[in-house]
Amino acid sequence: NQWDGKSTWWDSVSRKRRGTLKTTNSPETSTPKLVPMYDFSPDDCDLHDFKVSFNQLKLDYWIIAPHKYNPRYCKGSCPRAMGYIYGSPVHTMVQNLIYEKLDSSVPRPSCVPLEYNPLSVLTIENDGSIAYKEYEEMIATKCTCR
Repeated sequence: NQWDGKSTWWDSVSRKRRGTLKTTNSPETSTPKLVPMYDFSPDDCDLHDFKVSFNQLKLDYWIIAPHKYNPRYCKGSCPRAMGYIYGSPVHTMVQNLIYEKLDSSVPRPSCVPLEYNPLSVLTIENDGSIAYKEYEEMIATKCTCR
């Protein structure tokens, strides 16, 4: 099945003024025909645990609680149909097609964090007092391909 440079799914996509995408619902362009059922491989982009102590990071002189935390990380391959599976932007699917069909020097999309949760900590301040702080985007909670 050779790609002829004319994308059938691209023809069915129209851009509105606000930048949202709308696809037609014709039988030729319906999602089931474009994206076959996909079985997730253990190597696909996914969230992984990584438990670490602030002692290991040499931050325990300043952060007194919690002693450990799990920042989590994203790792894995990004399948071709990732836009529908991972909620990736259309640009990512186009980048994958460029890599596969036109120019392998263009990097493949990468598995990266998409959403995060904050981390609450107790710190020792310069004056010796203890402070409660909340740091945004410290724990990855969802991955995507970009």
